[in-house]
Amino acid sequence: MGPSPTTSLAAAVSAAGGLGCVSTPGLLTPEAELRKKLRDRMEQVAVNAQGSFAVNVPVGTLASGEMLPASEACIDEAIRLKLAGGPIGERFVAVITSAGFPGAFTERIKEAGLLHIH
Repeated sequence: MGPSPTTSLAAAVSAAGGLGCVSTPGLLTPEAELRKKLRDRMEQVAVNAQGSFAVNVPVGTLASGEMLPASEACIDEAIRLKLAGGPIGERFVAVITSAGFPGAFTERIKEAGLLHIH
């Protein structure tokens, strides 16, 4: 459902006992803005719902075979926020990767104490 914000839906699902899912901003968004938007969305869900939530990150590769920089930035930021603790760290429990092969992301996600769903 991204890149449109799904924060209200994610908070409602989380509050109802489901696993709300935060969408990532568009993959063509500049990295600093991408990280800020994702952080803002995750914070909004963590503060407005008492349940758990996930983040969906589309993964893909460039023609060279390298991971999309936006996918890497979103996963890095999500892991950083998990490890920082606080409301986000407490309620953020899973990363859902979609649209491509998650490659090395799986181990990084699991090592951060998150469930990886693909």
